[in-house]
Amino acid sequence: MTRVSRACLTLSLVGVIFAASAYAQSYARSYTKAAFFNGPASSVLASAGTIAPTGNIHHISGTAAIATITVPAACAPTCALTLIPDAAFTTTTAGNISLASVAVANKALILTWDGTKWNPSY
Repeated sequence: MTRVSRACLTLSLVGVIFAASAYAQSYARSYTKAAFFNGPASSVLASAGTIAPTGNIHHISGTAAIATITVPAACAPTCALTLIPDAAFTTTTAGNISLASVAVANKALILTWDGTKWNPSY
């Protein structure tokens, strides 16, 4: 094989890899857009029977039980919400949360919206 044909083969393979990589990146971007809603920067929400997040990540202060999480308008099924407990609050199944749990301070609790209920990670 000549030097020129080896160079063409190498460039051809690099082009295929680049095209596959660009497709994967495009797919990942579209999946991420579907799975997450955008909101303001993280803020602290006080634990209460109902909380109303405005973004993807919030610290939660207090120890009151949370039964309902208001679904943000831009949150479609599969969107995720990360709550970072500043204290040990609980969640109950009395509202739109599928599993009762006890939050652990400083351990992120990730909830995924399935269109009907929030499903906590622990």
